[in-house]
Amino acid sequence: MNITEKRIGIIGAGKVGTTLASVFKKKGFQVSIKTKTTPPRYVSDFLKEMKIQLFRDSGKFAENSDVIIICTQEKDIGGALSEISKFLNKKHLIAHTSASFSANDKIQSVSVFHPFMSFPAVDTKIEDFSGFIFGISCKDKYFNVFSELAKKIGARPVKIRGDMLPLYHASAVILVEGMIKSIKNAAEILEKSGVDRKTALKTCTFFSADIISNIEKMGTEKAETGPLARKSEDVIRKHIKALKKHCPEKLDLYLTLVKSKAES
Repeated sequence: MNITEKRIGIIGAGKVGTTLASVFKKKGFQVSIKTKTTPPRYVSDFLKEMKIQLFRDSGKFAENSDVIIICTQEKDIGGALSEISKFLNKKHLIAHTSASFSANDKIQSVSVFHPFMSFPAVDTKIEDFSGFIFGISCKDKYFNVFSELAKKIGARPVKIRGDMLPLYHASAVILVEGMIKSIKNAAEILEKSGVDRKTALKTCTFFSADIISNIEKMGTEKAETGPLARKSEDVIRKHIKALKKHCPEKLDLYLTLVKSKAES
């Protein structure tokens, strides 16, 4: 069977589920979604426009799916699996999109199909997942199928050992929390210097994108600039003095970065 002949069933019409369903559909798959509640109007209208069938009945949903991907919150995965379990047969492949989930053996045996990216909102405009990896943790005999599914939607499949999933997921958390909090803190300090709030946030966001571009071109070490990279102790002392006076709550963060650089 050609991989695109696999019928994709998504459980959950939230940020991850709807976005994933949308991309699979655009790549030629038959896609259906199962939800307990009615999705927001704009989601329902989009699914109808894309001819993605919406199911409430677990039996009919299972009948129309070959690969079922559970895209709910961690706490709801077990319940979602229980609802459809009696309608599953040996041909069904089941996965969920949580990389940090741990529960009973029954759920741990379900494959993991985790997009290494953030989903702050339902995004039905994404055409594919180019540039992103999908972490896959499953029995060896299922890896090729999930790997092909990832490739078909533009992602790069990466096999992750089950015991390494928390480490894999921790990396994503550091990226999301680190970038957001770094930009937020930098913008607040910039605002204190006299730049208006909107401009400060926009400037720090733009600066961050420029840093990422430099990392892509040169790597992390060569992309570093500024007094820490130059080891300009005079400048660093002035920063510390200014922070103590005007932004004492940001001082620990700055000192942590200075110490981290000195130890590297």
